[in-house]
Amino acid sequence: MLSTLERHILARLIRLFVPVLLGTCALFGLAATLRLLQMSELSAYQVALLIPWVLPFLLPYLVPLAYAATVALVLGRMVADQEVLAYVSLGVPRRSLAWPAVLLAVPLTALMAWIGATVVPHCYQRRKEAGQAVFEQFRSLGEGEHLSHTFPSRGFGLYVRRHGPEGLEGVVLFSDAPAPKSIDDQVVIVARRGAIDLDDAGGLTLLLEDVTGTVQRREDPTGPPIRMRLDRYVQRIGLSGRRRLKEQDYSTADLRARSALGARRERLAAAHGGAAAFLVADDRGAFHAGLEVATRVALAAAPLVLALLVSGLTFLVQARSPLVPLVLGLGGSAALYFFPLLVGRSLGEHLALPALPLAACAVALVAGLLAARRAERPPGGNA
Repeated sequence: MLSTLERHILARLIRLFVPVLLGTCALFGLAATLRLLQMSELSAYQVALLIPWVLPFLLPYLVPLAYAATVALVLGRMVADQEVLAYVSLGVPRRSLAWPAVLLAVPLTALMAWIGATVVPHCYQRRKEAGQAVFEQFRSLGEGEHLSHTFPSRGFGLYVRRHGPEGLEGVVLFSDAPAPKSIDDQVVIVARRGAIDLDDAGGLTLLLEDVTGTVQRREDPTGPPIRMRLDRYVQRIGLSGRRRLKEQDYSTADLRARSALGARRERLAAAHGGAAAFLVADDRGAFHAGLEVATRVALAAAPLVLALLVSGLTFLVQARSPLVPLVLGLGGSAALYFFPLLVGRSLGEHLALPALPLAACAVALVAGLLAARRAERPPGGNA
């Protein structure tokens, strides 16, 4: 059973966490909406379809961030008002004051595990479906002439002289200036025939035949252009760039099954060698599945890990202003948890160590325990 003091601190945490989380979600949701509105390929209606499926992607990061700010504000206020000093003088250890923050982090961790395992993959699929709405006009073009469409965020435009059930005729792909990254060369691709296909990954694919490509080097605008002839050319147009992985489409249970299957294949290949080893040598699906599972586990544990880290840092600093532990808590969370998580994800992919993202939890836990242990020592004394 919780003591009266622990229930009081727990109630303060809950009362502050709800508005902090709502404010954080509103702020980042507004930023995501503005980013979608900047994509000129999307209409206002299509943006409205995408918004409900964008915010859940941010929850695995926003919930730990909001909870870290809540713990820092509540405990920091108690330190600034010298409540902690009064409780410690009465024999209440600081770890008992941090216990309500850890206790509230347990259901949040379970909630984050569920969101990462089921909600985020579902929203990822729905967002992909909503994003494909921009290409619906190409699904049934019918017969017509002089179709033109630009994709500014992708840096090029499309022109079709004639389209009908038999396909496209007179297709021109050209570089478009307002690209997010500078275009080094002016590229024009002209095809005599072509076809349009909507793929399952959320994009438009142009299949062109009898192609002539012209490249004008920007560093030599007065020089002769480079021309090439191709029998076939494939151009894929996506709304959100090239997707390197597709693990976000699947639930954690499916990813675990995929990872286990890959592990069994590797053991079988190691046992038999030869052709069996060759067949699984390029199978990276199981590895990426394990990497995604490790990342989701690390994000799910974030509320619990950050509660220990922030409470330890707050008690260690003993600041007179509650803003100091807030800045320190958010900065410490970024430096000791989120940054190691990103580095662990990147290194895990390059070093073929799928469990490396979990190292972020270890870094934050060690830092939090060290800070808490140092905070328990008397000022200027030994433990």
